[in-house]
Amino acid sequence: MIPGRAFGTGQHETTRLCMDALVDLSQKTPPSSVLDLGCGSGILALAAARLFPAARISAADNDPEATDTTRENADHNHLGDRLEIHTGTAAELTGQHDLILANIRPSVLIPIAGQIAAHLAPGGLVVLSGILGDEADEVLAAYRAMGLHLHARADLNEWCALHLRAGDPA
Repeated sequence: MIPGRAFGTGQHETTRLCMDALVDLSQKTPPSSVLDLGCGSGILALAAARLFPAARISAADNDPEATDTTRENADHNHLGDRLEIHTGTAAELTGQHDLILANIRPSVLIPIAGQIAAHLAPGGLVVLSGILGDEADEVLAAYRAMGLHLHARADLNEWCALHLRAGDPA
């Protein structure tokens, strides 16, 4: 992985929390479509492409440097043909996904809660990371207002990831 000009080497706790979620999901029923929203270097999309070989993988970021870096990293890892890479905001995307990964700070996650929920397939899972533990309640409230419910929470040092499901709580 070559981070290049974009955020994401895989070393940060928030990325590790997302990677742990991906590995856990790979041992269960794999998603048929994955969106790495705010893809940075593309590390989460690349991991999803390796772990879920039959899934459709999309990576999106509003920063052209990030999507260029994601494309370079995908090509470098011989995964260029596996990723659909989009430069733009969540509002500009189309389609729904079984799994959405968003490793983004709450200042962005909260305002786009409705957009993320709209791109989540019924029964789908969204993993929100980039959240300090004391910010989790505010993020969770924004997503609950969109009809998502807490499935799990993972913590690593002062950071956490919220795993939210669409549909009725099980």
